[in-house]
Amino acid sequence: MGIDMTTNTGGPAFPHVADLVQHSPNGGITTKPITSNGITLRDYFAAQAIIAYHADGEFSSCEDAAKWCYRLADAMLKARKA
Repeated sequence: MGIDMTTNTGGPAFPHVADLVQHSPNGGITTKPITSNGITLRDYFAAQAIIAYHADGEFSSCEDAAKWCYRLADAMLKARKA
């Protein structure tokens, strides 16, 4: 059973807007906003879940550990809606 990537992602975890500064040959400067959504909240929760990995016990494979992390992340997203 693979990880369902169509699941609610929770949106961006660390959205960021920065200004791209461009210098022209004549000495002028222009700025352009650049938006980065970063990782999704679901991915962030799954990454944080790996910290709890050792508390839950041993897994038979890295894939099992990853699935467990995403199940925990999905439960966190569901709990946020409650």
